[in-house]
Amino acid sequence: MLIFLLQIISATYLSIISEDSKLASIQIIQPKSGNTKRLVYRLGTEDDQCIISVNGEPLFTYKIKDHEFEILTGFSTSDGVKIVDPENKFYFRDLQQPMLFVLDDFEIPLDGWSDTRVSQCQTIQNYFLGGPCYFSNNTVSKTFVGLPSHEYITISFNFHFIDQWQGEIGQLKVDKLIVWQDTYNWCDKVMPWLCYKQGINSCGGEAPDQIGQAIRITLYHINSFVNLEFSTTLGKKDACQASWGIDNVAIYVY
Repeated sequence: MLIFLLQIISATYLSIISEDSKLASIQIIQPKSGNTKRLVYRLGTEDDQCIISVNGEPLFTYKIKDHEFEILTGFSTSDGVKIVDPENKFYFRDLQQPMLFVLDDFEIPLDGWSDTRVSQCQTIQNYFLGGPCYFSNNTVSKTFVGLPSHEYITISFNFHFIDQWQGEIGQLKVDKLIVWQDTYNWCDKVMPWLCYKQGINSCGGEAPDQIGQAIRITLYHINSFVNLEFSTTLGKKDACQASWGIDNVAIYVY
């Protein structure tokens, strides 16, 4: 029989150490009641693994190696609505859920983008890619590699329409195919001074902007790489007259 030594390290931490260094665990016993059977839950470590078990059967086994979390065996709740399997796939009511593969928020320099110029604006204190006097009729792209096995991807991002757009289009291509387009008109009134007065100027010049438009797109996709390409139809407009930017570019796989 194992004997556990309990040592109070401080008011915050509790250490449980086995004498034979093979198993250390916390055990919670739910007594038999009515038609329910006796349940023994155990949370502990054994052979470099962390184990959660019920009545001796592992529900969830994982280990942390080189600062990475690796799932060894899966688990499900008592009603079976959530599952984590050894391939790191998550389910809810038998539907696989998206898992975040990458998030580029441009708060630090990031490799791989064809243009790496970033901006901050008067009401946007965080950094974003592009911005006034930087992006106009140019294209910016990045190829993401190393995607795990999947059948679908979800791409989300924020798009900034800055200054004097007049119905031109902002768009995203995924692997050379257009998957999103939208337009913006900074002023649809006969008297432009009303737009200046009633609009919200967040960035660049004095014209109202449309900042932080949230986009989320789901596509069938099975390759281990994906190319994102952002562009506009601003034509010959100067980037200090009308510009754009992107932020919080995220890719989910499932």
